[in-house]
Order: sequence, then C-alpha cells, then structure tokens
Amino acid sequence: MRGTMHKDRKLEVRITQEQRELLARAAELRHATLSDFVRGIALEGAERIVNGQLRFSMSQEHWKAFCEALDAPPRELPRLKAFLSRKSVFDENA
Repeated sequence: MRGTMHKDRKLEVRITQEQRELLARAAELRHATLSDFVRGIALEGAERIVNGQLRFSMSQEHWKAFCEALDAPPRELPRLKAFLSRKSVFDENA
C-alpha cells in the first residue's frame, strides 16, 4: 500500500496547538517531516486494525463452536492443578 505512489489527495485534521507540538517533536525525533511522520503513524495504525480484523474472521460454524467452547465449564486438569500447587522458586522461604 505504501510506496512511491503519487500523492494527489490531501487530508486535513483539526488538532490543538499542544497536539501539534507533540507530533512535531515526535517527527523531529524520527528525523521526519511532520507530514511524513503523521502519514506513517496513521498508516501503521490502519494496517494493524485491518490486519487484526482479517486475522479473526471465521465461518459461522467455527464461530458457533468457539462460543460453545467459551461457554463450556472448565475442564479438570489434575496435573496442572498439582503443578500450580507446588512452591515456586519465587516463593519466600522456598
């Protein structure tokens, strides 16, 4: 999505002076222009959100099975219970 595409659209946002100063400082720390910094951060956030949505999509059948598994009572795991009952090296006086 990113790359050397011709930038022919403008996006305007209203922010406070304090917000602009914070963004400008962060851009300076990244050795970027304010526009490049804001564009980069916005695109990274958008990609995370979109990729997160894609990662968790599933069929109705799988969704139903997932919900049933969440609603089911917990299974007994005796070995895990025994393991977690033992003293840890991090416990005092172990």
